[in-house]
Amino acid sequence: MSQPTGFWQSIYVKFFVGAVLGFVGIAGGIYVGNAMVNRPAEGYPVELPADLNDVTQAKLLSLLPGDLFPLEECTLRDSTKTNFEQILNGERAVVLFVDFQCKPCVDLLTFWDLRINPKLYPDIRQIVALRDIDPPIPAEYEGLLDDKMVVYYDTEHWKNYYNLVFWPAVVSVDGSGFVHHVQQGFEEFLEFEHVEYLTVPDAES
Repeated sequence: MSQPTGFWQSIYVKFFVGAVLGFVGIAGGIYVGNAMVNRPAEGYPVELPADLNDVTQAKLLSLLPGDLFPLEECTLRDSTKTNFEQILNGERAVVLFVDFQCKPCVDLLTFWDLRINPKLYPDIRQIVALRDIDPPIPAEYEGLLDDKMVVYYDTEHWKNYYNLVFWPAVVSVDGSGFVHHVQQGFEEFLEFEHVEYLTVPDAES
């Protein structure tokens, strides 16, 4: 026995409506997901993670290759006020954002001292940037700061404007003050872009 025409029409309408609603739901989900991923850094400050090594924060630093390195004010160890423009002074540089309460930061500085520092091009300026709320530098780590300029940056400003909430971060800067490469986190190696830019090749050393 065949079903009445109205029965099939009802089934067709339900199927069509279900398909449309499903499509709208998927499209809406994609839109919301993209909006969350692409939301601008400025205007939504993030809180400092309880664990300074929290890998979930690893992609938040908003500096990208080709950006002008922020020419913000900072403070030297002797409390002298300066800024990154004066510190960089038209030279190639590398800025190590570290925190001595962060084990990977200490690991980075140790690795740097043993593996990178001896091979650096002589014109590379080394800068260690510490949060302005840091406690005094532990005496046992002073040796890791040899040949490096130590500065303190405005923690809240860098958090709010550049999303610097994750340590360590390594930023190489060219002679014109533009970011060459950014590495966040340290797991026993320095990324190739930094090694190639900052160190003398083995054949030349």
